[in-house]
Amino acid sequence: MQDVALIILIIVGFVIAFAALWTGIVWLTSRLGGWADIAEEFPATGRIVGDTFKFCSARLRYVVNYSHCLTITVTPSGLHIIPMIFFRLGHPALLI
Repeated sequence: MQDVALIILIIVGFVIAFAALWTGIVWLTSRLGGWADIAEEFPATGRIVGDTFKFCSARLRYVVNYSHCLTITVTPSGLHIIPMIFFRLGHPALLI
């Protein structure tokens, strides 16, 4: 019985530690790459309608590479860029 409780504790601890590490890395990526700075200048607002391209890539500040994780929508008002759901913390949608 004690072994089962220890295994459950290890699994729960791993999940919590992984989530905290992932959250920190994704947030730090938005700061190092400059996504947060761009989002202040070009926030996306309103409904987005246009041609959508999924799994696009981009590189910001020679530091951060968004490989195949961006969705870009071409609209009459500009390019709407948003990362996949797993990378959205600290990465608000952009409309450039």
